[in-house]
Amino acid sequence: MAFRGIILRPTSSANDTVQIQAPSVVHETQPREAEEHFDALLREAILEENAMFLVVGEMLMSSIIDEDEEDTTPIPRPMHTSHHTGHVWVYKVLQGHERRCYNTFRMHSSMFLKLRDILVERELIRDSRYVTTTEQIAMFSYAIGHGVAIGAMCEHFQHSSETISFYVNCVIKAIALLRFAYIMLPTVTEPIHPRIHHDDRFYPYFKELTYSMVMLKEESLTRGCIDVQWGDKN
Repeated sequence: MAFRGIILRPTSSANDTVQIQAPSVVHETQPREAEEHFDALLREAILEENAMFLVVGEMLMSSIIDEDEEDTTPIPRPMHTSHHTGHVWVYKVLQGHERRCYNTFRMHSSMFLKLRDILVERELIRDSRYVTTTEQIAMFSYAIGHGVAIGAMCEHFQHSSETISFYVNCVIKAIALLRFAYIMLPTVTEPIHPRIHHDDRFYPYFKELTYSMVMLKEESLTRGCIDVQWGDKN
């Protein structure tokens, strides 16, 4: 509390008085309860502000997660876009060194082209819109000769796995149809070729195959005779 007063002191004139203001004195009379109340209010305001920031952060995170869930569908992208296509690769192999064709397709280029011409002449394979007969033979030879995985063949020929599988199967079926023209069973006058008969790599397989085909042929002939006799009786 400030106290103001008037102090009189004698001067040169007895009738004159000088009014002097005394300095104000401030006493620490603010109660401690007010400070604690202010601190409590400040702490509560800070807590409310932090809670508000947490709520806003959770809302932002939920919105981001929702956007990510909506965008989970992948955007389709073309995969086989290389300019080094299978047709170009096969052409370079066939036109290059003769050893390249043998190492790649397990046959010389002349035999490769002859096999293609035979299958085309017999109308067993034909060019399609995106895959030529040369590339079809190359797919078959590369897969059979090396046992390459379908993913590596897709990269080599720049075609999908469905396309490669389809044409490999087509060539397999076409070559299987040549068995009646190029596979002959041994007879008394024409036995097994010495190169096959005296080679352990070939003859065990041809021996079993020959025995199976002979038995099948005899069985079919026997059934034919029985059918003829049964027809004559009726």
